[in-house]
Amino acid sequence: MKRRLQIWVSLVCLCAVLPQSFVVMRSIWAAVETTIDDYLSSYTQDHINYDYYEDLPKGLPTIDKRRLSVTLLKKIRELMHHQQPRKRSDDRKVVLFWTSWSRKAWWVRVRGGVDLHAAHCPEPRCDFTHDRRRQRDAAAILFQSEEVRLEDLPEGARDGSRRWVWVHVEAPPASVRSASSFFLSQHVEASQGRDLSELFNWTMTYHPASDVMEPYGALLPLLPEESPLSKAPTVATPFPSLRPALLDHTSAAYLAYMTALKRGYSLEEAVGPSWVPYVDRESEGVGKRWKSFLKRPRLVAWMSSHCRTASRREEYVKRLQQHVRVHVYGACGLLRCGRRGKHRDDRCWRQVLAPRYLFYLAFENAACDAYVTEKLWMPLIHGIVPVVLGGANYSNFLPPNSYIDALSLTPEELGRLLAKLQANPEEYARYHLWRGFWRATLRPPLCELCLKIHNDTEVVTQHDILGWWQRQGRCRDPLKDQNLL
Repeated sequence: MKRRLQIWVSLVCLCAVLPQSFVVMRSIWAAVETTIDDYLSSYTQDHINYDYYEDLPKGLPTIDKRRLSVTLLKKIRELMHHQQPRKRSDDRKVVLFWTSWSRKAWWVRVRGGVDLHAAHCPEPRCDFTHDRRRQRDAAAILFQSEEVRLEDLPEGARDGSRRWVWVHVEAPPASVRSASSFFLSQHVEASQGRDLSELFNWTMTYHPASDVMEPYGALLPLLPEESPLSKAPTVATPFPSLRPALLDHTSAAYLAYMTALKRGYSLEEAVGPSWVPYVDRESEGVGKRWKSFLKRPRLVAWMSSHCRTASRREEYVKRLQQHVRVHVYGACGLLRCGRRGKHRDDRCWRQVLAPRYLFYLAFENAACDAYVTEKLWMPLIHGIVPVVLGGANYSNFLPPNSYIDALSLTPEELGRLLAKLQANPEEYARYHLWRGFWRATLRPPLCELCLKIHNDTEVVTQHDILGWWQRQGRCRDPLKDQNLL
C-alpha cells in the first residue's frame, strides 16, 4: 500500500512538472532552431545551397568541415517538425551540370538561384544535379564552354527531349580565345573539320540574344514583406521577370521609384529610420545612423588583377588620379584586402570597402555589348555607388541616379563630380533611393531555363557559335570612341 502511494505521488508530481518542462523544452528548442536556421542560412550564402552537395563531380574538392554538421542539423529540424521529403511529381525536369564550373561545382556560381520555389518562378518544377547517373532523365545538359572536352561528352545520341546547352559568361575577345580551343585548334583532327557548334541546341550567356540569359547579377523588386512601401498599390509583384537583369521600365517598382525620385525623396524619407538593411544587408561596421554612413572617410576605390585591358580602364584611372585620390586594391595597386588572392571575397567588401568608401570604380576589362559583371553588382549589394565604364547600355540594367557613367565625363569632370557629392551628403544620398524598391543580387533565379525546358518543344541546332558570339559581343575601344583621353 505504501509503495502504491509512492507511485501515485510520483505520477502526480510528474504530471504537474511535465507541462512546465514541455514549455521549457519548447523554449530551448526555439532558441536552438533559430541558431540552426542562422547557421544553415550562413552556410547557404557563404558556400552553396545545402540541399545540393552530394553529387559533386569526381575530382572536385570537398566543400568544408561543416558538411556533415549541416546535413545532421537539417535532419534534426525535419524530425522535430515531422517534415516529410517533398514528393517529386512525374513532370519535374532534371537539369544536369555535365562539366565543372571553372574546376568547381556549379553551386559556386548559381547558389540560391536554383531554389525556384523561393524565387516565385512561374515554372519551378526543375531539379538541378551534377550526378551523371541521371543522364537519361535529364531534360537539359549544361556545359561550361571552357570545360567541355570532346572525349568527355554524354554517351549516346541526343534526341528531341534532351537539350545540350552551351554556357558562356566571358566577353569577347578573351572568351573567343578560350572557347576556340574546343571548337577549332584542339580537336581539328578528331572532328575532321566539322563545326562542333552543332553539338549544342541552346546558348546560355549574359547577352539578351542568347536562348537563355545567364547574367552576373540583377535588381530584384522587393517583395511586399520586404518593403516599407508595401501598403502602396504600386509595389512590385512578387513574381520575377524571366530575365530580371533587364530592368522593366513599365514595372510598378520602376514607376514608383521614378515618382519618388522626381519628388525629391531621400531613402531615409522613403523607408524611415530602418534604412540600414536597405543600404547594406551584409556589411560589418556600417554606421548606425544615416549621417554617419554618408560621411564615410574615403572617396573612391578600385580593385583589379588585370592591369592591361581591352577597355583601357587603367588609363582612365591613371588620369582620374590626377584630380582625386583613388585607392587601388589588388595586383594593380599597393593595397590588399586580406591574404593574396582573397581581395574579391565578400569579407573584403564587408569589412574594408563598405564601411570606408562612397564610390567604387566598376570598370569592365572589355567594353562589349551587354557585358555587365560582378564588378557592378558587388558595390550595389554592399552600399557603395558604382562608377561604371563598359560597353553596355547601363540604363537597361539600372534605374537613373543609381550609378555614374564614366564615359559621359572626362576624368577631370568625374573627379569634380565625386568631390562635389562627397561634400554634399544629401545629394549623394539620392543615389541610394533605389534601395527602397529593389535589392541587388549576384544569384538571379534560373526561372527562364526551367520554363523553357517545360514549354519549348522546338529542336534547334546551333551553327558557328564563335562567329555568332563575336557578332553579338560588339566590343569597342570606349575611350577612343568618346575621345576621353
